[in-house]
Amino acid sequence: MHIRYLTADRIGVEDTYRKSVDGRDQIGIRCEYAFFYLAGHQDEEITEKSFIYDARTKLTPGGQVDYWLNRILGYRVSAEEIPGTELIRVAYSSREIGRNIRPKNVGTGVSYIAEIIIAAFSCKRGDMPVIENPEIHLHPSGQSELVEFLVFLAHKGLQVVMETHSDHIFNGLRRCVGRDRTAGENVRIYFFRQDEMFWISQR
Repeated sequence: MHIRYLTADRIGVEDTYRKSVDGRDQIGIRCEYAFFYLAGHQDEEITEKSFIYDARTKLTPGGQVDYWLNRILGYRVSAEEIPGTELIRVAYSSREIGRNIRPKNVGTGVSYIAEIIIAAFSCKRGDMPVIENPEIHLHPSGQSELVEFLVFLAHKGLQVVMETHSDHIFNGLRRCVGRDRTAGENVRIYFFRQDEMFWISQR
Protein backbone atom coordinates (compact mmCIF):
# COMPACT_ATOMS: atom_id res chain seq x y z
CA MET A 1 0.00 0.00 0.00
CA HIS A 2 1.28 3.44 -0.95
CA ILE A 3 0.08 6.54 0.93
CA ARG A 4 -0.42 9.83 -0.94
CA TYR A 5 -0.62 12.56 1.69
CA LEU A 6 -1.90 15.93 0.45
CA THR A 7 -1.63 18.75 2.97
CA ALA A 8 -4.16 21.60 3.13
CA ASP A 9 -1.32 23.96 2.16
CA ARG A 10 -1.33 22.86 -1.50
CA ILE A 11 0.69 24.75 -4.06
CA GLY A 12 -2.34 26.27 -5.83
CA VAL A 13 -2.08 28.74 -8.69
CA GLU A 14 1.28 29.34 -10.37
CA ASP A 15 2.28 30.50 -13.86
CA THR A 16 4.66 27.54 -14.07
CA TYR A 17 5.31 24.49 -11.91
CA ARG A 18 8.60 22.73 -11.22
CA LYS A 19 9.75 19.27 -12.19
CA SER A 20 10.70 16.78 -9.49
CA VAL A 21 14.35 15.75 -9.33
CA ASP A 22 13.26 12.45 -7.74
CA GLY A 23 11.39 11.12 -10.75
CA ARG A 24 8.26 11.56 -12.79
CA ASP A 25 5.91 9.72 -10.43
CA GLN A 26 6.23 12.20 -7.57
CA ILE A 27 3.21 14.28 -6.49
CA GLY A 28 4.56 16.00 -3.35
CA ILE A 29 2.65 16.65 -0.15
CA ARG A 30 1.75 20.15 -1.43
CA CYS A 31 0.95 18.71 -4.89
CA GLU A 32 3.91 20.73 -6.14
CA TYR A 33 4.75 18.05 -8.73
CA ALA A 34 1.20 17.06 -9.72
CA PHE A 35 1.39 18.81 -13.08
CA PHE A 36 4.82 17.31 -13.76
CA TYR A 37 3.17 13.92 -13.21
CA LEU A 38 0.34 14.89 -15.57
CA ALA A 39 2.73 16.12 -18.27
CA GLY A 40 4.53 12.78 -18.26
CA HIS A 41 1.51 10.49 -18.09
CA GLN A 42 -1.48 12.34 -19.56
CA ASP A 43 -1.45 10.50 -22.92
CA GLU A 44 -0.54 7.00 -21.67
CA GLU A 45 -3.06 4.19 -21.52
CA ILE A 46 -4.55 4.17 -18.05
CA THR A 47 -3.32 1.19 -16.06
CA GLU A 48 -6.17 0.93 -13.54
CA LYS A 49 -9.05 0.22 -15.89
CA SER A 50 -11.53 0.04 -13.00
CA PHE A 51 -10.85 3.75 -12.30
CA ILE A 52 -12.58 4.67 -15.58
CA TYR A 53 -16.03 6.04 -14.80
CA ASP A 54 -17.29 6.41 -18.37
CA ALA A 55 -15.84 4.18 -21.11
CA ARG A 56 -16.84 6.78 -23.73
CA THR A 57 -14.19 9.18 -22.39
CA LYS A 58 -10.53 9.27 -23.39
CA LEU A 59 -8.98 6.25 -21.66
CA THR A 60 -5.81 7.97 -20.47
CA PRO A 61 -4.90 9.65 -17.17
CA GLY A 62 -5.28 13.01 -18.89
CA GLY A 63 -8.67 12.03 -20.27
CA GLN A 64 -9.92 10.91 -16.87
CA VAL A 65 -8.61 14.04 -15.13
CA ASP A 66 -10.41 16.13 -17.77
CA TYR A 67 -13.64 14.18 -17.31
CA TRP A 68 -13.81 14.80 -13.57
CA LEU A 69 -12.45 18.36 -13.61
CA ASN A 70 -15.04 19.24 -16.26
CA ARG A 71 -17.81 17.49 -14.31
CA ILE A 72 -16.92 19.24 -11.06
CA LEU A 73 -15.95 22.71 -12.28
CA GLY A 74 -16.42 22.89 -16.06
CA TYR A 75 -12.72 22.95 -17.06
CA ARG A 76 -10.14 20.74 -18.74
CA VAL A 77 -6.40 20.92 -18.10
CA SER A 78 -3.18 20.21 -20.00
CA ALA A 79 0.44 20.27 -18.87
CA GLU A 80 3.65 20.32 -20.90
CA GLU A 81 7.34 20.59 -20.20
CA ILE A 82 8.98 23.83 -21.32
CA PRO A 83 11.99 22.75 -23.41
CA GLY A 84 15.37 23.55 -21.93
CA THR A 85 13.98 24.33 -18.48
CA GLU A 86 12.93 22.57 -15.28
CA LEU A 87 9.45 24.04 -15.59
CA ILE A 88 5.97 22.83 -16.52
CA ARG A 89 3.44 25.02 -18.33
CA VAL A 90 -0.23 24.46 -17.43
CA ALA A 91 -3.29 25.62 -19.36
CA TYR A 92 -7.01 25.30 -18.73
CA SER A 93 -9.85 25.38 -21.21
CA SER A 94 -13.62 25.27 -21.09
CA ARG A 95 -16.42 24.70 -23.56
CA GLU A 96 -17.62 28.28 -23.16
CA ILE A 97 -14.26 29.98 -23.72
CA GLY A 98 -12.76 27.49 -26.19
CA ARG A 99 -9.13 28.62 -25.83
CA ASN A 100 -6.30 28.03 -23.38
CA ILE A 101 -6.44 30.01 -20.15
CA ARG A 102 -3.55 30.66 -17.77
CA PRO A 103 -3.96 29.24 -14.25
CA LYS A 104 -4.08 32.75 -12.77
CA ASN A 105 -7.11 33.55 -14.93
CA VAL A 106 -9.32 30.80 -13.51
CA GLY A 107 -10.61 30.38 -9.97
CA THR A 108 -8.14 29.22 -7.33
CA GLY A 109 -10.31 26.19 -6.65
CA VAL A 110 -9.71 24.88 -10.18
CA SER A 111 -5.99 24.35 -9.54
CA TYR A 112 -6.63 22.92 -6.07
CA ILE A 113 -9.14 20.36 -7.37
CA ALA A 114 -7.08 19.51 -10.46
CA GLU A 115 -4.19 18.62 -8.14
CA ILE A 116 -6.39 16.32 -6.03
CA ILE A 117 -7.76 14.55 -9.13
CA ILE A 118 -4.27 14.08 -10.60
CA ALA A 119 -2.99 12.72 -7.28
CA ALA A 120 -5.90 10.28 -7.07
CA PHE A 121 -5.21 8.95 -10.57
CA SER A 122 -1.55 8.48 -9.66
CA CYS A 123 -2.69 5.81 -7.17
CA LYS A 124 -3.15 2.09 -7.66
CA ARG A 125 -5.76 -0.20 -6.16
CA GLY A 126 -5.02 -0.63 -2.45
CA ASP A 127 -3.31 2.77 -2.10
CA MET A 128 -4.43 5.37 0.43
CA PRO A 129 -4.81 9.04 -0.55
CA VAL A 130 -4.99 11.18 2.60
CA ILE A 131 -6.43 14.61 1.82
CA GLU A 132 -6.58 17.55 4.20
CA ASN A 133 -9.45 19.98 3.61
CA PRO A 134 -10.49 18.93 0.10
CA GLU A 135 -13.12 21.69 0.21
CA ILE A 136 -10.65 24.60 0.04
CA HIS A 137 -11.73 27.24 -2.56
CA LEU A 138 -14.56 24.98 -3.75
CA HIS A 139 -18.24 25.94 -3.81
CA PRO A 140 -20.83 23.61 -2.19
CA SER A 141 -21.99 21.83 -5.35
CA GLY A 142 -18.36 21.27 -6.37
CA GLN A 143 -17.63 19.79 -2.95
CA SER A 144 -20.49 17.36 -3.40
CA GLU A 145 -19.25 16.32 -6.86
CA LEU A 146 -15.72 15.89 -5.51
CA VAL A 147 -17.08 13.48 -2.91
CA GLU A 148 -18.80 11.52 -5.72
CA PHE A 149 -15.40 11.20 -7.41
CA LEU A 150 -13.59 10.04 -4.27
CA VAL A 151 -16.38 7.62 -3.32
CA PHE A 152 -16.26 6.14 -6.83
CA LEU A 153 -12.51 5.50 -6.53
CA ALA A 154 -12.95 4.13 -3.01
CA HIS A 155 -15.53 1.70 -4.41
CA LYS A 156 -12.88 0.64 -6.97
CA GLY A 157 -10.16 -0.14 -4.45
CA LEU A 158 -8.67 3.02 -2.94
CA GLN A 159 -8.86 3.66 0.79
CA VAL A 160 -9.64 7.39 0.92
CA VAL A 161 -9.07 9.41 4.10
CA MET A 162 -10.30 13.02 4.29
CA GLU A 163 -9.93 15.61 7.06
CA THR A 164 -12.60 18.26 6.63
CA HIS A 165 -14.44 21.10 8.33
CA SER A 166 -17.17 21.17 5.70
CA ASP A 167 -20.79 20.14 6.18
CA HIS A 168 -21.01 19.84 2.39
CA ILE A 169 -18.38 17.07 2.35
CA PHE A 170 -20.20 15.27 5.15
CA ASN A 171 -23.58 15.66 3.44
CA GLY A 172 -22.06 14.56 0.13
CA LEU A 173 -21.03 11.32 1.80
CA ARG A 174 -24.53 10.88 3.18
CA ARG A 175 -25.95 11.43 -0.29
CA CYS A 176 -23.60 8.82 -1.78
CA VAL A 177 -24.76 6.28 0.79
CA GLY A 178 -28.41 7.23 0.23
CA ARG A 179 -28.04 6.78 -3.54
CA ASP A 180 -26.23 3.43 -3.14
CA ARG A 181 -22.92 4.75 -4.50
CA THR A 182 -21.38 2.95 -1.54
CA ALA A 183 -22.60 0.93 1.42
CA GLY A 184 -22.86 2.65 4.80
CA GLU A 185 -20.55 0.07 6.39
CA ASN A 186 -17.77 1.23 4.03
CA VAL A 187 -17.80 4.73 5.51
CA ARG A 188 -16.26 5.77 8.84
CA ILE A 189 -16.71 9.28 10.22
CA TYR A 190 -14.79 10.52 13.26
CA PHE A 191 -15.45 13.77 15.10
CA PHE A 192 -12.61 15.23 17.16
CA ARG A 193 -12.81 17.55 20.14
CA GLN A 194 -10.08 18.90 22.37
CA ASP A 195 -10.21 18.01 26.07
CA GLU A 196 -7.51 19.83 28.05
CA MET A 197 -4.27 18.65 26.37
CA PHE A 198 -5.68 15.77 24.29
CA TRP A 199 -7.71 15.28 21.12
CA ILE A 200 -10.54 12.82 21.64
CA SER A 201 -12.27 11.12 18.74
CA GLN A 202 -15.87 9.96 18.57
CA ARG A 203 -17.14 7.71 15.80
